[in-house]
Amino acid sequence: MAPVGFGWDGLTCPHVYHRPDYPAGFRLVVVVVQTFRITPNDIEAVQGDEVVLRCEIEHLAGRVQWTKDGFALGFGNEIVGYPRFSLNQNHSDGVYNLRITNTSYDDAALYQCQVGPAKHNHPIRAQAKLTVVGKYGAIP
Repeated sequence: MAPVGFGWDGLTCPHVYHRPDYPAGFRLVVVVVQTFRITPNDIEAVQGDEVVLRCEIEHLAGRVQWTKDGFALGFGNEIVGYPRFSLNQNHSDGVYNLRITNTSYDDAALYQCQVGPAKHNHPIRAQAKLTVVGKYGAIP
């Protein structure tokens, strides 16, 4: 179940409930906020593998992007400067998976799925570490 916030302003919140047993003019407002349905997991991949870092959001309100070691990769499906990276997104389902093909040692990093703030929603973050191994062992 998604976290629920409560407010008193029925004009700006999405869910307003009126109850006959409350005083006249009283409105109970419930705001459903964005939260992660699926967060990315740490992955150990063999050099050359394809990797998918999963990120799914319930009640999406903000914009979604991924970062690699703190560097923002952008909001689009194609990630400029990273031809082996792509964002497999389905906005209506809240799916924003990062796909990396033909992994290399350079891809080993800390990745973060970031959902930006929006009305009644704080930003949220989830991260995962990608480790790439080959015949000589792991590169952290």
